[in-house]
Amino acid sequence: MGRSALLVVDGYNLLPALFSMPLTKLSNLELARQELIHRLIEYAAFADEDVLVVFDAHHTGEQEKSEKRRGVEIIFTAKGETADERIERLIPDLLKDYRTLTVATSDALEQQITFGGGALRISAREMVEKLNRIQEKISEVAKKTQVNLGRDWTQNLSDDILKKLEAWRRSQKDD
Repeated sequence: MGRSALLVVDGYNLLPALFSMPLTKLSNLELARQELIHRLIEYAAFADEDVLVVFDAHHTGEQEKSEKRRGVEIIFTAKGETADERIERLIPDLLKDYRTLTVATSDALEQQITFGGGALRISAREMVEKLNRIQEKISEVAKKTQVNLGRDWTQNLSDDILKKLEAWRRSQKDD
């Protein structure tokens, strides 16, 4: 981590909003998690914020673990510990390290505890809207880059090469 703002995401709380269906209806939870992580990586890079996403381990059957992937810290809680509990436990220490701490969840109790602890809160639906806006901005930048690459490719060529290309182009017209 290292930026002045941190976004903490209750992973399984955000998935239903991201996919517009209850968690129990998601056919491939692993794939859904990976899509969320991918979107959070894009968000972290574009919004210039650190991101921490916490998943309940009981949904995976895995042991407690933590990993960092392209600027996003991913935590799977210990068996018997919810993401809510882990986030609530982390908030006091995280507030010491960051000027702005925002927790993305739609869990009403967690929102109250978060706000009472000094962190900001954002609902899962609002967070998905932010992720969608970031994705739109990334698409716009990518389109502009492609257009500019198509237009400007000759700028890096020497005058000699440009003259040869022009001569070749004219010779092709005559054929």
